Amino acid sequence: MDASMHTLNIIGAGKLGQSLARLWHDSDLVNIGAVLNRSLKSSETAIEHIGGGSTASDLESMPIADLWMITTSDAEIKGVTEKLAASGQLNDASIVFHCSGLLSSSVLETVVPTGAHVASVHPVMSFAQALSDLDSFAGTYCGCEGDSDALAILSPLFEKIGGTCFTLHAEQKALYHTATALCCNQLTALTEASVQLFEKAGIDRSTASQMMQPLMQTTLTNIFQKGTTNALTGPIARGDHNSVSAHIDALQTTNTNTLAIYQTLGKVAVELSTAQGNAKPEELAAISRLLD
Repeated sequence: MDASMHTLNIIGAGKLGQSLARLWHDSDLVNIGAVLNRSLKSSETAIEHIGGGSTASDLESMPIADLWMITTSDAEIKGVTEKLAASGQLNDASIVFHCSGLLSSSVLETVVPTGAHVASVHPVMSFAQALSDLDSFAGTYCGCEGDSDALAILSPLFEKIGGTCFTLHAEQKALYHTATALCCNQLTALTEASVQLFEKAGIDRSTASQMMQPLMQTTLTNIFQKGTTNALTGPIARGDHNSVSAHIDALQTTNTNTLAIYQTLGKVAVELSTAQGNAKPEELAAISRLLD
């Protein structure tokens, strides 16, 4: 069967589920079947954004579908899968998949005895809101693992809305997801920690944000154009022991949580500075002692 003719049911259509369904629907890649959320109002909001489909009150009332996308919270996936396996809705032509970055397709194993094929596809993107146009998804990398028969259908669906699919090793998903969280979620937290320090230094939040934006954007540009080693600048890149010492003294009197962040990331910066080769080894050794 051609992928454009597949019917898609969605369980837990939040920002991610709504985004994918909307893009597939607008691109005439799937027929939207039903949406099952915690409440009828939530389901109605979802199908309004998606532009198609119907609401369902429970699993048993959902229509037969080729594709079942579970985009609930990670904690709910296993329980939903067990209910889906017992619903009588699946057969050997069914594909059940989730989009968790942490969990592998093995969490869906209870549907396998029904003949269904399972997979996980994780778009490496921050969904602060539901997407509504292809341009916003274009270039998004999508980590895939699971049943080859399932991925043979799913990978083209993600690629046709601009995704770039790559293979994930199921046993390494926790480490992979930690990396995505560190460069995305924790970057947001790190930015907030910096804003709070600016405020303690007497600079209001709005000014701090405007000041940080070009600095952070330039840094990110340098990282992706030159690599992390060549992009490193600042005291540790120069081997400036006195500046690092002053930073630590300031943090000890203001924010011990941020001090721990500074010390941990500082050790990584020492590794980069060593590879960069501009600072003297004895200078970096002194900095390392401070960071310890």
